Amino acid sequence: MAPELSTAMALVSMIEKMGGWQVGTILGVLFLVPPLLAYLGVRMIARALVGLRDQIAASEANTQKVLLEFVHRYDNNIELVKSYQRTSEALSDIIRRNTMAMTKLVDRIDTMREGR
Repeated sequence: MAPELSTAMALVSMIEKMGGWQVGTILGVLFLVPPLLAYLGVRMIARALVGLRDQIAASEANTQKVLLEFVHRYDNNIELVKSYQRTSEALSDIIRRNTMAMTKLVDRIDTMREGR
């Protein structure tokens, strides 16, 4: 017997054992179920991709928010450094003037001691 003939005989035997199932029902199941399952699978994948797209969009929005916050903090730090620089320059000027005054005071005290 040829392999095709034995396969056909096995299918006929299965159909006979199924009893009440008609050939149209079996062919319908064989030809409609796989495309239906494929369609449902594609829909599930499409929903998953939409969900993933929404998550990525939310992540990008959050990333932009965090990035803007870092930019704001960086700008604040620049202003803080400039303020510290002005303060240190003023403090340096005060120290310089205080040193000059103390030097003049020491010179006057030395002059007064020599004059005795």
